[in-house]
Amino acid sequence: MYILASDLSTTHDEETDRNVLNSCSNLHGIVSANSAFGAVPDNSNLAKLISQYNDNHMTVNDLAFFLTTHNFDATPKDGYVQVKIGSAIYRAVPNGSTGLADLSIIN
Repeated sequence: MYILASDLSTTHDEETDRNVLNSCSNLHGIVSANSAFGAVPDNSNLAKLISQYNDNHMTVNDLAFFLTTHNFDATPKDGYVQVKIGSAIYRAVPNGSTGLADLSIIN
């Protein structure tokens, strides 16, 4: 959706302007909720993803790749994967007792 300056001109009444702004607001909500548009996943999504699968042979690089393909900011480190979500940093150690990794918070 494109909004031109003329769409918000003074020739429209208040209701028309309100409808245009509501349309923008609704579009923003759709874009914000869609991970394809770069929404930041929260910790519950990370924990859910990790717990849904099990692979006893997953390496640190495999786990980092897997998490990155699911739109997480994941970096392989020495023996674990560092996952940044907002200002929080998590440690994901592959081959966890349940699921793909054991998850703990670093800061």
